Amino acid sequence: MLYRLKEYKLLIICALTIYFLSMVFGIYFGKSIDGSTNEKIIMSSDPLDYLKNNIKAILVFIAGLLTFGISSIIQLTLNGMMLGVGIEGLTNRTTLLESFLYILPHGLFEIPAIILAGAIGLYPYKIIISLIKGQKIKVNFVNMIYIIGLIVSLLVLAAFVESYITPLVINFIE
Repeated sequence: MLYRLKEYKLLIICALTIYFLSMVFGIYFGKSIDGSTNEKIIMSSDPLDYLKNNIKAILVFIAGLLTFGISSIIQLTLNGMMLGVGIEGLTNRTTLLESFLYILPHGLFEIPAIILAGAIGLYPYKIIISLIKGQKIKVNFVNMIYIIGLIVSLLVLAAFVESYITPLVINFIE
């Protein structure tokens, strides 16, 4: 399956860069937001809730195929910033390690799915660059479908982990 990602290597690097620069900006921006609260974080116990939310977000990424990557760039930026603001907000109440433990269990699956979906949404840029270079345009739809299958699989795993494992980790921390 990993050989199917080779075609997307540069797009994955671009998506990763956008996402993590936005996360850093979110951490920095989050410092100026007074998000201090003593409220307990309420999490859903239904993995379908998480899966539905994540699938909706991923569809916006993949819509980048139709919006020349613009929706993917916006979604990568917003998701990265939200993660950064969330990390900053959590570090106001907990240690940095505990903050990462809130995110890490399901983030191990969800963040790669976000990056891969962002890479698919950025695919029009690969086509544009090929046109500029005068290269033949070759879109491997079978490859794209495999990667979308990988994304959905990662999101299913993330939903179950977020429903059943992340709450255990949070209860252990608190």
